[in-house]
Amino acid sequence: YDISLLSIKKAKNFCKGLINKKTQLDFTTNFNNLPKTIDLLILSNTADSRLDLIYKFANERHFHINSWIIEKLLSQSLNDLNKMKRIFENRNNVWVSHPRRVMKWYKDIRSSVTFDKKIKFEVSGYNWGLACNAVHFFDLFDWWLNSKLTFLEFNDLGSKWFKSKRKNFIEINGMFNGKYSCGSEVTILSDNKNRDFKINILSEGKNWVLDYKSNKFIGPNGKLIYGKDMLMSELVGPLVNDIILNNSCGLTKFNDSADYYEKILSCLIDHWHKTTNSNSNKIPIT
Repeated sequence: YDISLLSIKKAKNFCKGLINKKTQLDFTTNFNNLPKTIDLLILSNTADSRLDLIYKFANERHFHINSWIIEKLLSQSLNDLNKMKRIFENRNNVWVSHPRRVMKWYKDIRSSVTFDKKIKFEVSGYNWGLACNAVHFFDLFDWWLNSKLTFLEFNDLGSKWFKSKRKNFIEINGMFNGKYSCGSEVTILSDNKNRDFKINILSEGKNWVLDYKSNKFIGPNGKLIYGKDMLMSELVGPLVNDIILNNSCGLTKFNDSADYYEKILSCLIDHWHKTTNSNSNKIPIT
């Protein structure tokens, strides 16, 4: 389902080479044509309309949704986020699309580093979409540490808001500084300096580097773990099977994601108020 005929056309072209003759795919721009019982609903619309679509589907007088996967960013305002939290408060069948938790590379890294000690994470790169993508790394470290983000602040380092790659949305460079309940710390930096995107992990005088350019994770003893980020299209098959057959999957539960996303969104909205003439509590990010 999509309101855009162009998006429907693109989806049809994408699916042509993926399906066999026994598979039936239906496409529609009409919301009323959707089935009323849905085993798995994947919401991948942009953040500005996320809550509206959730409201439509969460009305159980019209729909019965067995399981949900929701794309990040969850919302553009704290008010919308709180409404989502109330809708999903007692549901255990709602996940957020933070796919690094189910990628083999990150699982291998998790098993090779002792994350039960205090660690400093340093994420840095050139103009990589901080407002849109930082949430993925807060989620990754939350999972690696098995610990909750308790403190977060943001510094724009002199940067200004600018148009993002997606029409009608904005981005900003700068740095997040955060702390986890276990005592570990994180800095996440995006700026205009020409640098490769990487993650440094420091603990007790040792240093690990996750180098995205060479697709290598390099340990202090020279140990290498090769891997790569996978496309969601490569992961969705096993995820769907897990959800349909076992009513579970390795993605982040909605309530866990909403907890740290609230801190990220609060920082960005506060900065939006300080650096623009707008007093809106809704910020155009996705």
